[in-house]
Amino acid sequence: MNKRIALIIIVGVVVVGSGFALWRQLGQKQPKAITNFEECVAAGNPILESYPRRCQAKDGQTFTEVISNASDLIPADSESPAAGVCVEPGIQNTIRVEINADVPSPRCQKILPGRRLLVINNTDKEVSLWFGQEEKFSFTVPAQGRNMLEQPISSLLAPGVHVLHGSPYQGPEIWLVAEGTR
Repeated sequence: MNKRIALIIIVGVVVVGSGFALWRQLGQKQPKAITNFEECVAAGNPILESYPRRCQAKDGQTFTEVISNASDLIPADSESPAAGVCVEPGIQNTIRVEINADVPSPRCQKILPGRRLLVINNTDKEVSLWFGQEEKFSFTVPAQGRNMLEQPISSLLAPGVHVLHGSPYQGPEIWLVAEGTR
């Protein structure tokens, strides 16, 4: 009789435990299905270095960033740099330029599509900077400060050489090279 009661108790515990585990699993919220690049990034998935950028979800599916219409991009000031030689872009995801009291460093910086721009102000005055003759995109960098542009530079600028206009100091040339060229 004692063996029978022990067996009933063991079976009861197993059944209740299994039922509880099933209840918990069914009660948990299923992760929201990812359907686009923005949702993939928001879910904390890695962004692949490509242009346009791609995000890879945990299940291996990739989502490509939608780039703004090319007609919205700021046209290039020229096709070749006035500085003559431009610093190569390297492999970093962020390209760095410095505003100095005399000459920007570097005077010309190549940048690949999909990369971001970090501007460092080494002067004692706030600097107002803009791209385009009509100041279509402008921003400021505090004295002895820095400003990282939030979006990839290729979402703002058409391929070609752009002067980063500045006040009161001159900015460098930014040479956005077309995909597949260096």
